[in-house]
Parts: sequence; structure tokens; C-alpha cells
Amino acid sequence: MLNIKKLLYLPIIFFFLPAFAIIMPGNIVCLNFFIICWITIMTLIAIEPKNYIRRFYNLYNKTPLKYFFWFLILVFINSLILSLIGRTTIVQTIRTYLYVVVLQIIPIVLYISYVVGCRISYKNFIKVFISIFWISLLLGFSTFVADLFNIKILNDIFDILANLRILSWNLSGLDMVSATGHYSAFGLPRLKGLCQEPSDYAHWLCLFLPLICSIGSSKLKLYKNKVVNLLITKTIMPLTVISIIMTLSPIALVLMGGIIICFYFKSILKFIKNYFIPTLLFFLGLIFIFNSINLSETYLSRIINVVKHVKSFDDFIIVEASLATRIISYINMFCVFIKHPFMGVGVGNLPKFMYMQFQHSPVPLTPEILTKNNFIIALGQGKAIFNSCFSYRLLAENGFVIFSLFMYYYWQIYFRINKFLKLRTLTEYDYAILRGLSGCLVSCFVIALYNMNSPQLYIPMYFLLSFATVYIFILERRFNYENNIYR
Repeated sequence: MLNIKKLLYLPIIFFFLPAFAIIMPGNIVCLNFFIICWITIMTLIAIEPKNYIRRFYNLYNKTPLKYFFWFLILVFINSLILSLIGRTTIVQTIRTYLYVVVLQIIPIVLYISYVVGCRISYKNFIKVFISIFWISLLLGFSTFVADLFNIKILNDIFDILANLRILSWNLSGLDMVSATGHYSAFGLPRLKGLCQEPSDYAHWLCLFLPLICSIGSSKLKLYKNKVVNLLITKTIMPLTVISIIMTLSPIALVLMGGIIICFYFKSILKFIKNYFIPTLLFFLGLIFIFNSINLSETYLSRIINVVKHVKSFDDFIIVEASLATRIISYINMFCVFIKHPFMGVGVGNLPKFMYMQFQHSPVPLTPEILTKNNFIIALGQGKAIFNSCFSYRLLAENGFVIFSLFMYYYWQIYFRINKFLKLRTLTEYDYAILRGLSGCLVSCFVIALYNMNSPQLYIPMYFLLSFATVYIFILERRFNYENNIYR
């Protein structure tokens, strides 16, 4: 007989399937994941409404979750006011709010808030999460193998899944020929897992890397079977690191290096001290390899070219056009914020204001920005295509006050986690998970400063924030109970 409780794990499974995402016109929405979440939530509310309301009420009162919901309410009120004064439209406000908040953000928060620790133990939730994460890494490698050896059957399957993304773009009138994107560098295919682009996959892995490092470096027994426990807990971190390296995403590689150094700083120093000569020979070998290969085909050449040839921002645009495009977009987003610092421009309304801002950009625009936006101008939409990121977009669309409220909620969770990490009575299990969550929040914050505009990246952030909120709630309740017993 089917165990109904096991169906509650379905949203976690769909969380790891970004390749099955279908794009709705103008908004990327991972429909499968959110629909499954909503079905799960509504079923639980219908079965046990009192328990659900009581649980959510306790979380709201005793955790920073209340700041998050006030943030969502203020975003909606702010956008309605902006529509009344003519800065945006009511249709635009409601449409974007429904797509982004109601369909994407709220279901993941409500699902984790009730299911974890109430219907599913948090240890089982973590075990299932880590298991599926490990399997997703193997699936990611299968896409690389399919590209490397040109295995037609696998390539056809992954191409069909990837081409689902262009469905709504075609319905919207945009001519998107293909979404398969077979990326390569140094003559090898770049690993992109089940994501559309290798860089998205790399950053997606970096979001969870601190938690993976914390579990991998501990002696936790997540699984009863010793062989399975050893296989997954001791291979998941190397597989994650290798996957990030094989994406060949330079920014993600730097972030991965920083995360690993932070987690293994003492161990690295100890290793260098004990094996100084082998370590020195290793780095000398790397220098020799870099000197012997054609630098014009490496990321190192980009750094060298910037150092040698860049004397002004105009030179930077010519030498490093890709990075310059991103930086110019961020500068202009900040300019939009400076012009509308208190209330922003409204949710989903930034492309319109970026289109006007690009015409008065304080820095020269790259050919990439000009080419993309000439295409949009030709369509007569008056909306800019630009490199966006979570933090600057949140600031420009909603203003400083709402942005500050979200940051307050974010760092409240972080500081509560670190408060628990100072306790000597924590179990090894709780310490490993909390240490990993703390690192994940820092990683999310760093990535949000230059990326995380896609739901494939910002939904994991809300996933981590929701789980961290529930985890500290469970620990606080447990510690209060134990303190009352031993008084």
C-alpha cells in the first residue's frame, strides 16, 4: 500500500529538475515544482487545517518569518501605489506579483514551513535532499558524457527537455530558435547538468556547496546502511567540486575556491606545513603548464590582457566586453535606484526604465548591449535586455526601505544560526547542518550581488532561507524543553 507521507517528498524531487521548466510569457516559471508544491499545501490544509494554521502561526510569531511576509505585503502595496501615480500599471503589478510571488516564492515557503519537522522529520528531509542532490550530480555528468561521446539517444532526450523552454517565447512572438546550448571550451563540452547554461549550473551548485562541504567533512551517519552512507557522504563533495570545475565558469570557480578555503583553512595550513615541498612542486608545475599552453585560449589571458592594455573604461569595454556588459548593466540599475530611491520603479517594471536609462548611461555601452537592445527597439516594446542580478534588481524595483526589510530578515536568520553554533551542547549532527546553512547564506548573498536573476538560482535561496527558519525554530523549541526539564 502506498505510504501517503512519502508523497510529501515529491516537491523535493521536482526541485532538482530545472530542465523540465516551462517558460511562461515574459516570466521563467518552473511550473512542475510550484504546482506540485501548491497541490501538496492545499491537500494538507484540507486534511488538517487547524494543525497547519497553528504551526504557521507559531513560526510567524517566534521566527524572522514575519519580516519576510511583511516584505511581501509591502512589495505589493508599494507597487499598487506606484500604479496609482502612473509609474507602472495595475495589470503589470498584479501579473508580475502573481507569477513571481504567488506562483514561485510563497509555495516553497509554505511547503517547508509545515512539512519539515511537522509531517516529515528534519533528519529525513535532509537525507532525502542529499540523496536526490547526489543523483542529480550523476545526471549532470550524464549530459557531459552525452556531449563528449556524442551519444545520440541521450543528446536527443536532453535536447527535447531543453527545448521546452522556448515554447512560450515563441508564443510571445520572440524568435528563439533553440534552447539546447551545447557549450564548449578548450575543445571539451562544458558541464551544464540539467540547467540551460553551465554558469547557472555552477552557481546553483555553489549555493549548496557549503552544506555539502560541512556534511562531507563530518562523520554524520545519514543512512543506516554503512556502505550507502560512506558512498554518498564521502563522494558528494568531490562530485560537486568536480562538477563546478567542469562547468568552466570563472566566477563560480573563484567562489568555490573561497568556500573551500573557508571550510578547510586549518586543514590546508596543516597540509602545507607537513607537505611543503610537494605543495611547492605542485604549484610550480601549474605555473609551468600555464606557460606552456596558448594563453589566448584560457581565462588567464583575459586577466593578463586587462592588466596590460586597460588604461580607461573605454579600453576595458574593448578588452573584456563580457564582464564590461555585466558591470555597465549594474551601474545603470544603480542609477535607476538613485532616481527613485524610496519606492523604486515597481516589480517587473525595471526593463522599461532600463531602456530609458541606457539612453543616458553615465558609461559607454558595449556592442553586446547595443545589439540586444536594437533588436528590442525594432519590436517597438521599449524594454531593455540587460544583465540583471537579484540584489540590484530588488533595490531598483522596490526602493531602499523594502530592500532593507528583506536584508534584515535575511541576516536575522544568519545571526540566529551563528548564535546556536556557539553553544557547546549542540550535537555533531546539528553543528554540521547549521554550519553548512550558515555558509550557504553567505554564498547566496555573494551570488546575489552579481547574479541570481533566474528562478533556478533565487528559488534555492528561498528554499534555504525557509529551511533555516524552520530548523532554528525546531532547535529553539527543543532547547527550551530541555532547559525546563533540568531546572
